[in-house]
Amino acid sequence: MAKRIGMCCVALAGIVSSAGVAGSVRAQGNFEGSITYAVTGMGPSGATIRMSRKGTKFRQEISMPGRRGGMAGTVTIYDGDTGNAMTLMPQQKKYMVMNNKKLTDQMKGASTGNPAAVDYSTMKVTKTGQHETVAGIGCDHYTFATTKTIEDTQVDICGAPGMGFFTMTGDLASSAASAMAMMKSQNPELAKLASKGFLALKMTITSKGKPMIWEATKVERGGVDDAMFQAPAGYTKFEMPGMPRRP
Repeated sequence: MAKRIGMCCVALAGIVSSAGVAGSVRAQGNFEGSITYAVTGMGPSGATIRMSRKGTKFRQEISMPGRRGGMAGTVTIYDGDTGNAMTLMPQQKKYMVMNNKKLTDQMKGASTGNPAAVDYSTMKVTKTGQHETVAGIGCDHYTFATTKTIEDTQVDICGAPGMGFFTMTGDLASSAASAMAMMKSQNPELAKLASKGFLALKMTITSKGKPMIWEATKVERGGVDDAMFQAPAGYTKFEMPGMPRRP
């Protein structure tokens, strides 16, 4: 279940990126701090996801009720400078590291070196006129759809302007200018939204009549400890069997 929620988190990150995360990063800056989301509509008991960002480092914690009444979940830490993704395994007091730098560079190259790879013209954004206060912050609802949207799927995001963008790493900042230029040429409506900043506080994906809702319950600006992006004391590195050890 944690894996499925993690995959949905990636999908939502992609939607928010199209809505403006890769947009005027230089003007608005990146949001630094922590956001806690309550997730309903996936699994019988839902889940809690806490995302924290400081500089180019990002931490995602997923927790949900376990089968025996406890809390189960996963913790993943990303380093945008090195491309490392660290997964913590609390039960074994171990951590595993994989490097995603090559994949990140390929994605970055696709958005900058090959403009045809990014088609913002297919994204239709519509302001619904609904305003809401989520976690004590006002936000406006928008619907997002593309010609490639999965059939019978609707996406609604309540975003707060002027609070910066919540990117997973710092890699998007370098491609902000070219991404914004493409949005202006292909989709002025989307570029206008991006220019104001867009922090997603509530996200609803409805597929075949069944909604999955991410709603922020707590937004903490700044104050993220560097220790959150390191393996806890007492943890040892997990090595895949048969793989040579790296220094």
